Amino acid sequence: MKKGLILILGLLLATLAFSGMNTGYASSNTTHTYSLSTKGELIITQDAYLSDQYKLNLGLLSPQDLFFDSDDLLYIVDYDAGGDASKARIVIYDPTIGSIVDQITHPDFLTPTGIAINAEDHLFVADPQANKIFHFDDEGQHVQTIERPESRAYVASQFKPKKIAVDDNANIYVVGEGDPNGVLQLSYSGEFLGYFASNDVYYSPEERIRKFFYDLFGQEMGGVKLPSPFSNVFVDRKGILYSTTSSQTMENRLKKHSTSGSNLFSGIYNRTEQMTDVYVNRDGIIFTSSVSEGYIDVYSKYGDFIFSFGGTSDEDIIGLYSSLESIAVNSRGEIYTVDSEQGYLLSYMPTDYAKGIYRGLNLFEEGQYDEAAEQWEDVLMLNQISKLGNDQLAKCYMYQEDYDQAATHFELAENREFYSDTYWEIRNLWIQDHLSMIFILMGGFAVFVVALKIINRKYHIFTPIGHVLGQAKKKMFFRELSFMKKIIKNPGNSFYEIKKGSKGSMSMALLMLFTLFAVFLINSAFKGFLFQMTAVEDLNLFAIIFGYFSIVLAFVFSNYLITSINRGESGLKKIFIQTTYAFPPLIIGMLLSTLLTHIVTLDEAFFVGFTLFLAYAYTFILLLTGITEIQNYEFKDTLKSLLLTLLLMIILTISVLFVQMMFSQIVDFIVVVFREVFMHGFS
Repeated sequence: MKKGLILILGLLLATLAFSGMNTGYASSNTTHTYSLSTKGELIITQDAYLSDQYKLNLGLLSPQDLFFDSDDLLYIVDYDAGGDASKARIVIYDPTIGSIVDQITHPDFLTPTGIAINAEDHLFVADPQANKIFHFDDEGQHVQTIERPESRAYVASQFKPKKIAVDDNANIYVVGEGDPNGVLQLSYSGEFLGYFASNDVYYSPEERIRKFFYDLFGQEMGGVKLPSPFSNVFVDRKGILYSTTSSQTMENRLKKHSTSGSNLFSGIYNRTEQMTDVYVNRDGIIFTSSVSEGYIDVYSKYGDFIFSFGGTSDEDIIGLYSSLESIAVNSRGEIYTVDSEQGYLLSYMPTDYAKGIYRGLNLFEEGQYDEAAEQWEDVLMLNQISKLGNDQLAKCYMYQEDYDQAATHFELAENREFYSDTYWEIRNLWIQDHLSMIFILMGGFAVFVVALKIINRKYHIFTPIGHVLGQAKKKMFFRELSFMKKIIKNPGNSFYEIKKGSKGSMSMALLMLFTLFAVFLINSAFKGFLFQMTAVEDLNLFAIIFGYFSIVLAFVFSNYLITSINRGESGLKKIFIQTTYAFPPLIIGMLLSTLLTHIVTLDEAFFVGFTLFLAYAYTFILLLTGITEIQNYEFKDTLKSLLLTLLLMIILTISVLFVQMMFSQIVDFIVVVFREVFMHGFS
């Protein structure tokens, strides 16, 4: 009796273990969730989704695509990768009971790879090997088969529909297998309506240079450069088309298309290069997947990156894929995925963290800014350096007209566009509050100056100060400082005096050199947030120091070499003095532009750029004038010497880099030799 009980118990445990290998519910995550920090770096954050249903016993052979109908039934496109066309089918899976409830087949199915369902639950299936699109009604009955369009405007040699999307206006959007022409648009009857959207041709920097010269001489580049083909398409409930592209070179791999086909997204973050599927839920949240990297990425309706999870593995680990072929999301926010190599179905349940983010996005869209702000504050309690969290909280504050708080969080999120708008409001309110006081102070200052002049005429109270200043001006240092003013006003005569030796000193030249460096350092590190693209702590101080002094000293030395062989009349010392004495406009311009970056908005950035332009332009004029005068050149000789100086600087730079590379290789070679000698000599 006892042995019988043990045998029954053993059989029961074996049965449970076997069934657990095929279907089950996972309770913990095997991968991390990543979001963007305020610095735009990927960081590990709270789990956004936890794996739920894991189905290995559905009999899936090579699942290719997923789609939910209006009743949250999941349609799975499946075929036999071994070539048995009779096994091609559309599986209908009911997540509530965890099993297949029906399937759709057709005798012409070969390798169906794409599926889409419209608002009336009509089903459209793309089959690239059959060269057809199959249309089924809401009962699963075949309605029609769409083949290659007969229109002459259809330029593709073949019709191989791989992925498909449909809208409620009787339009079908098709991605052809390897078709670089773009997204094909058809009517429900199969009439060719044109190409709705296409990718741009990508040119590498080298190809751009070659293309420029070919175009300049009116010639064609050898070979035809084609754009990357789209990898998938999706149409949301509002009829907006989304597309993905699997490309190592393109930046905009995820696109949201306008009614004209143009891309509404720009500069959005892409974690993966191989973006192969896209799905949009009822709230406009965008989900993408990567077949080769196994990532599931989530975006807001505006293209803001929310978070990412998943990965790949050759082992059977839940949440890590061999080939993440497709993704779909039901009305409850659950994500369903399929692995085409392992043939399993895996779903994910959103955590409270993910639900909180979606709730915050929805509340903001509904105009409930107070509630949305509270929700985003809760999100930031879990992840204080979340880029999305700070950005969304800032937008809530902005619409609540709490501009100071909004500016703080926009700065944390590095959202310069909205920070600029917020700062404009802050500045406008400050001017309104203090305008009367500003006029009072200006009027008071004018009265004060007039009064001082009257008192000075009567009592000469500034005479002692004038005497002290007069004595100071006689000293060498102050004479050289006042000479700077003359250089700006009358550069020709001033540089002639430097050539004759009556003006110009090494001490003042060194002062100008280090003053410009200090100003350059201030401009690099302490601009206003809108214009400070690199945080102070991320600046490479060594690179700044080395770069500045290398450029200045290389220019002086190169110019000396060039002018020495081109009948120049001044030596290295005078060239150095002449060069540094041309710095005052740049010093003033950089200081003024740095100050302006703390005052102006992005719409007023012209003033910053124009100030710097004037500073560089006048410094260049002073350099030209200085070389002309101290070398006794004609203007054309000056231009020639400057061009040759720049060319020599480039040659010196390349030479230094080459020597550095050779030195590194020699050091590496010596290290390897000594290591081999040591290992074999003492073994």
